Amino acid sequence: MDEGHFFDPLAKEVQEDFMPWLMDQVTDNLDQIVMSRTLADTIITSAMELSVEKQNAAKMKKEAELKAKREEEERRRREEEEARLAAEAAKAEQQQEEEGE
Repeated sequence: MDEGHFFDPLAKEVQEDFMPWLMDQVTDNLDQIVMSRTLADTIITSAMELSVEKQNAAKMKKEAELKAKREEEERRRREEEEARLAAEAAKAEQQQEEEGE
């Protein structure tokens, strides 16, 4: 021991026991914070990906419904046109028969 220096048992206990324990606690706490943030980031990313998937599915469904509606309207228009042409042909045939009498 150096001359003129008094041994302080409290300082030794703080330096050898308390500070290492405190550093371990701080490290554990920071590790938990990092893990929590990583987990939160993962959850947020997954939620965003799911949202995008649902939006794309809804968009595709709506596009399919619109396509089916357009096809149905086109089919109905063709049927109406065919019926109109058939009616005109029948009328023309009837007129020819009447003229031939």
